[in-house]
Amino acid sequence: MNNLLLNFEGSVAIPDEDVNIDLVFSSPRSDFKDIISLIPAIYKNDFSELETSGKMNFNGNIKGKLTETTLPTFNIALNVENG
Repeated sequence: MNNLLLNFEGSVAIPDEDVNIDLVFSSPRSDFKDIISLIPAIYKNDFSELETSGKMNFNGNIKGKLTETTLPTFNIALNVENG
């Protein structure tokens, strides 16, 4: 997405009204400016003078059923360096 590199592996299945999710995701080492690239262009002027520094990476997973009454479990680990 924009400048942010994302890796996804797994599956999302909709065998009936429920959604079965089993995903693993990660972003290898990225600059904070890559996160800023996700901000919609309509807000670009608001962030034109914003300065960023540092690196980050994250990984996680989502597993389980998504129904009207339940959410799948999820885990996210974020590592920030000099941000």
